[in-house]
Amino acid sequence: MSSRRVFQILERATPFLSMDSMDAQAFFAAVARDTAESTPSSHALTQPCVVALSQLGAIGVEGPDALTFLHAQLTNDVLHQTPEQARLSGFCSHKGRLFAVFVQRRLPTESPPGVVLHVERELAASITKRLSMYVLRSKVRVTDLSNTRVSFGITFPVGTTGPIDSLPEPFACRYDNDMATIRLPDALGVERYLVDVPVENAQSLWTTWSSSASIQPASWWDLTQIHAGLARVTNATVERFVPQMVNFELVGGVNFRKGCYPGQEVVARSQYLGKLRRRMFLARVDGLHSLNPGTDIWTQGQAVGAVVDAAPNLHGGVDALIETTWADSESELSVEGRAVVLHALPYEVPKESSAT
Repeated sequence: MSSRRVFQILERATPFLSMDSMDAQAFFAAVARDTAESTPSSHALTQPCVVALSQLGAIGVEGPDALTFLHAQLTNDVLHQTPEQARLSGFCSHKGRLFAVFVQRRLPTESPPGVVLHVERELAASITKRLSMYVLRSKVRVTDLSNTRVSFGITFPVGTTGPIDSLPEPFACRYDNDMATIRLPDALGVERYLVDVPVENAQSLWTTWSSSASIQPASWWDLTQIHAGLARVTNATVERFVPQMVNFELVGGVNFRKGCYPGQEVVARSQYLGKLRRRMFLARVDGLHSLNPGTDIWTQGQAVGAVVDAAPNLHGGVDALIETTWADSESELSVEGRAVVLHALPYEVPKESSAT
C-alpha cells in the first residue's frame, strides 16, 4: 500500500482535523483500514518493514522525584539508568503478580528528570491511575501519553540497512529531538526497533518510511515479540503471572539487587528459596488463525496453563507464548482442541530445579 493511499484515507477519516490536532487514535484508525485484518506476509522476513503499533500506549513520569518514585515501584533499576539504555521492567501487586510490563526509557532531560513507560494501550489508563495512587507527597506527575505519542515498529533483516540508522545492541536508545528509537532483541532474523514520536510528527514519518519499507500489520510486530521470548500483559492476564512464570528475569526485566518494590518479597522468595516450576514456552498451533491471551492450555482433560501471547504466523497457524509447568510441558498439550507443539526460545530456560 502506498503512503499516498494512506493519507487519502486519513483525509477522508478526519476532515475536521489538521496535522497538528489529529490524535493518536485517529491516526491508528485510518492506518488500520488497510492493515487490521491482514496477517504478516513472508516479505517481512526479507524486506524492511514498518508497523503502526496501535496496541502500544505510553505513560510519562516526570518531576524532581520521578526517578526515586519509580525505582520504588518497578522490578528494574531506574536510578542508575541512562538515556542511552532502555530496559524492561514490571509493575507488580503486593502478591508479586504483574499488573503490567514496560519498555522503560529515561528522558535525556535532567530538569526535571523523567521516564517514559511503553505499555499495552489497553492498560495505560488503569496503570496511570494505579501508579498515581502511590505518589503521595512525591514531587512527580504521572501522565497517560497514549493519545499524544505514536509508536512504530521497524524491522529489517540482520546485517542489512533499513529506513532508520541501526543501533549497536538490544536496548540501546537514541534520541533525535522528540523521536526516541530503541533497539529490541532480534527475532526471526530481523533487527527490531521501537520508535516513539509526537503524534504531530507521525504522518510525515509514516510517509517517509512507507515509501521505502513494506507496510505490515501490527500482528507482525507481535509475532517478532513472541519469537524474541518477550511476554506482554493484557487485560486478560493482569495479576496472573509472577515475573518468573513468564521468564521475565531471564530477559533482564528484574533486578534482584535494587531493593524494595511492591511484591518484591514474593519475587525474591520465588527466585532464591523455592523451585521455579512454572515457565513460559514458545509454541506453534496449526489450524487456528487467532488465539487470545489467557486461554487455557490443556493436557489429559485438565487445564495446566495459559496463553501469554499469540499471533498469526507465516504458515497459516498461530505462534504463541504459553505458561505451564516443566512437567506438563513434556506432556501432550492442546489449546481449543488443537495440538500444541513446543519450540526453542532464543535464550536458555533453566529446567525445573531449585532457584539459585
